Amino acid sequence: MPELLMASSKTPDWNELDFVDWGEFRRMAPSVIGLEIGRLEPLIDASVGEWEMHNALVRVRFELKSFVATLAEATPETVGSAGTDHLRTALLTLSLFPDVDEATAATLHYIANRLRYVYDRIPLIY
Repeated sequence: MPELLMASSKTPDWNELDFVDWGEFRRMAPSVIGLEIGRLEPLIDASVGEWEMHNALVRVRFELKSFVATLAEATPETVGSAGTDHLRTALLTLSLFPDVDEATAATLHYIANRLRYVYDRIPLIY
């Protein structure tokens, strides 16, 4: 029994279901990113006058659109190096909003979770 416990603690945190086909990823990722850009738009509109937040949200939108554009040109071999910088920058920028109201914080958190889902699939593309 102790060997089983030791073996199970060394298994990775993923299984076959976590892997994603390249074609499926190219269909799924732009859709998810587009939905999250749609969630950003009202926040961008509401942040006019709060220029630091407004500019950061515009930057997130720019990085997400750049990721989708890069994805259109990428191959399974290059998507990891070509597109992840845009997605990583968007995620990092989203994490820089400490002083926002509860509703905005919840929306930003949800957007970050969805983007992280896409980001975490990239190493699992086959």
